[in-house]
Amino acid sequence: MKGVTGGGARLELAGGVEPLRRARLFVRLQAERCGLQECGDDAALAAAEPLDGAEGDAVPAAVQVGAADGGLLVAVELRGRRLLHLREHSEALLSGLSSCWGWEARPRGVHVWCRLGGDDAHQEGRAGTGERCGGRS
Repeated sequence: MKGVTGGGARLELAGGVEPLRRARLFVRLQAERCGLQECGDDAALAAAEPLDGAEGDAVPAAVQVGAADGGLLVAVELRGRRLLHLREHSEALLSGLSSCWGWEARPRGVHVWCRLGGDDAHQEGRAGTGERCGGRS
């Protein structure tokens, strides 16, 4: 997961029941574990958007959460497509909830990440990623 040092927690969603509900609960709990409960609701919404707002045949595979630079980093893996196509309102919501978000193609799908709170001075960019920074701090 982009920018997480050490061990973020990961929840596999493929084949599970109610992946959206499980992902939201998991993200809130991990935010509390990281001492960032104030980010929990926003992080849960931000994780849900790529899971629910992706167009096409993308399938939710996993969600990962960890502390990074004093904030929270949330990543979602989608299997299937190697390009991310989010609905316009999903992109707007991600930009509004997070200080920075982006995506990158992976061999089996797409990796979507967002950063909530913390120090955004260190933001990575990679070729092939879609990255949008400058949302909420």
